[in-house]
Amino acid sequence: MIPSSNTNAFYSSTEDAVLERIEFEQNRADCLTKIHDAVNSLKDIEKMIMVKKYLLHDQHGYDLFIWTELGLGKTKYYAIKGDAMLHLAFALKIEVYKKGGVSDERRPTHS
Repeated sequence: MIPSSNTNAFYSSTEDAVLERIEFEQNRADCLTKIHDAVNSLKDIEKMIMVKKYLLHDQHGYDLFIWTELGLGKTKYYAIKGDAMLHLAFALKIEVYKKGGVSDERRPTHS
């Protein structure tokens, strides 16, 4: 039962749910596009590491297997992986500044 109102507006919870779902899907698509663009902005070796480590499997890839497969040494692998994480953070505008043990996190706003 919908209570009567003094306006001619019709309230539908189904319509509200559909509108919320559409907005959710649009925000999701926007986020995925930003992530896709950020990953594609990486150098080839950085992109391979990030994809193999975080994007290909249901579970995260194992570093040992990745650096072996790519023919990299452990130290070089972690240096490249660290650079890739920094490049992604800047591309996605996710930056953490630490001063005196306190961090100030800036996260992208959804507009």
